[in-house]
Amino acid sequence: MSDAIDLAALPHDFLWGTATSAYQIEGAVAEDGRSPSIWDTFSHTPGKIAGDDHGDDACDHYHRWREDIGLMRRLGANAYRLSIAWPRVLPGGDRPEDVAAARRADGHTNRWWLDPVHGRGFPADMQDVYGVQLPERQGDMETIATPLDWLGLNYYFPATVADDPDGPAPRTRDIRVPDVPRTAMDWEIDATGIETLLLRLTHDYGARKLYVTENGSAYPDVVRADGTVDDPERADYLERHLAACARATRQGAPLAGYFAWSLLDNFEWAYGYDKRFGLVHVDYATQRRTIKGSGHRYADLVRRHGALARRAA
Repeated sequence: MSDAIDLAALPHDFLWGTATSAYQIEGAVAEDGRSPSIWDTFSHTPGKIAGDDHGDDACDHYHRWREDIGLMRRLGANAYRLSIAWPRVLPGGDRPEDVAAARRADGHTNRWWLDPVHGRGFPADMQDVYGVQLPERQGDMETIATPLDWLGLNYYFPATVADDPDGPAPRTRDIRVPDVPRTAMDWEIDATGIETLLLRLTHDYGARKLYVTENGSAYPDVVRADGTVDDPERADYLERHLAACARATRQGAPLAGYFAWSLLDNFEWAYGYDKRFGLVHVDYATQRRTIKGSGHRYADLVRRHGALARRAA
């Protein structure tokens, strides 16, 4: 039967994968902060599921994922399509009031600044949230909306919020997403956020030229006996975010540069010298500088890009 499959017709980079869906295999429905989903409720309603089955245990993939990945390898699969249960990401669900809260948080952090600079005036919904009457004078909006030569983006981590009707403007509270990687600042790591923002600035605001003016991560670096500093977590953070920048560029974002935060470990405001962001380690007692592993990786990426640019020219 296999002879009937024209394997030569498939592209050389064809993906051979397996697929699963969260509730159908995970189990562990009440672990690590997960809240009930509509399927938990539905499957526990008498008469709704054949045999009165439910997904409370399912295949126990939540605990046995390493074993299951091993099975994929044995099958020869080189891709895996999976889903993540939303009530693990945001326990309590995505209520309409939380969606509105996300809109207010975006208005507070982004639209309040971006809209007037791009000729849209200050967002009316946020003026209502703040309860302010702006002291606008004739010509203010035109001056504020003077065309930009370029726009800079500082990005470190995403924010997940919920409605907080009794809190101060913008009446939101931060939600801690469980079981996600974090930096020493306790900031969630999600490189897709920088890609989303670059594309939003491109498509929603018509940015002509973009720079990532800050992006980086803090980790508790250790100087080895040989004087080197190996920081694979920071190097991974750097590569993930640069890959996201490249994806955004492929999709049309006019990204003209990336500035890693930071060159050096430094005085980190209220954290003093406790949190280290540098690509270069600083011994504060001696002021000795040591390029970290992430710094060497950054230099390698710069060299490789330069070589590609020279060949293209």
